[in-house]
Amino acid sequence: MTLVPGTGDEVQALKAGIMEIADIFVVNKADREGADRLVAAVDANLALHTYRSGEWRPPIVKTVATTGAGRRRARRRRSSNSARTRPTRR
Repeated sequence: MTLVPGTGDEVQALKAGIMEIADIFVVNKADREGADRLVAAVDANLALHTYRSGEWRPPIVKTVATTGAGRRRARRRRSSNSARTRPTRR
């Protein structure tokens, strides 16, 4: 799920109930004012859920699309989740 600071995304995410279904949260335009607040809001909402040992907790990754900052980290986090959810072949 991609969120952008200053657009009310954190409120929309809560209203839509998407906090429960996202595998990764990407805060794009992280160089803008409000990015750290958005990360904190998402983190606080994730903290409302009790994660069991070994249960996936969606990571929050900050990116800046115009410079590519954070892109590799987002890709790695997405890949680690894909590997976790990919069915094993027998």
